Amino acid sequence: MKLHLGWLALASALVFTGTAAAGETPAAAVHPGHGQVGKIAEVDPGVYVLVRGAGERNALRMHRWITGLGEDRAAVYGELGMPNSRHFELEAGRSTEHWTYLKPAGDDYSYRLSGETFIFSGNQLLQVRRF
Repeated sequence: MKLHLGWLALASALVFTGTAAAGETPAAAVHPGHGQVGKIAEVDPGVYVLVRGAGERNALRMHRWITGLGEDRAAVYGELGMPNSRHFELEAGRSTEHWTYLKPAGDDYSYRLSGETFIFSGNQLLQVRRF
């Protein structure tokens, strides 16, 4: 049975603090007890974690994406969580990001869905469409 490590792996990763001089990043480290070499990633200034495998890399990318959200996007994410669908549009030189959240339209568990689409330009919320 394959276990999904996700955030648990990132939280339990080996953390290095103060191991590198200013501006230097450790090249590799050995995880205690496993003898496996992994890549070191800086999650905060001066804080490094050992990242091994696709699951941990995915968790790290998600962590960086969430902490990089600004203003309106962070507020929507904080209230509704991860969107069901996310896509970008480039129209007449203006790029927008669309986040769509879906929910069942009733209690009959049919295939009808309702939801909201949040449209952002940069970190600013431009429009909310309900369907």
